[in-house]
Amino acid sequence: GHPRSRVPRPWPRQVFSWVASLAIRALYRIDVRDTQGSLLFPKGLLERYRAYLDSPGAFFQAQLVLYGQLAGCEIVEIPVTLSKEGDERGSRFALVGDGLAFLGALVRETRKLSRARQSGGTTRG
Repeated sequence: GHPRSRVPRPWPRQVFSWVASLAIRALYRIDVRDTQGSLLFPKGLLERYRAYLDSPGAFFQAQLVLYGQLAGCEIVEIPVTLSKEGDERGSRFALVGDGLAFLGALVRETRKLSRARQSGGTTRG
């Protein structure tokens, strides 16, 4: 998602990634273009939000970014270049199955956050 990243993907996957990124940024006010990737943070940082980190699929990384932001982390994106050399297996993300599961998780997370905020459970810090 970083403007200087080079990640070749088929156009359907590019469209899905763009839509998912836009939805995450709009719904959660996260200024991150791509929540899928390598994430580094202190182990105990998200302990307060452990019960909320419950997505079994690709959305888990989006949860880490979301709750990292709620914990007050400064989130920095680093450009990457993806090379297909030596990787015969290709993407493990199935656009239809994993994509629908991702969008379903997005809806569940939005509902969960709404309920938690109403009860005062996900304040920043």
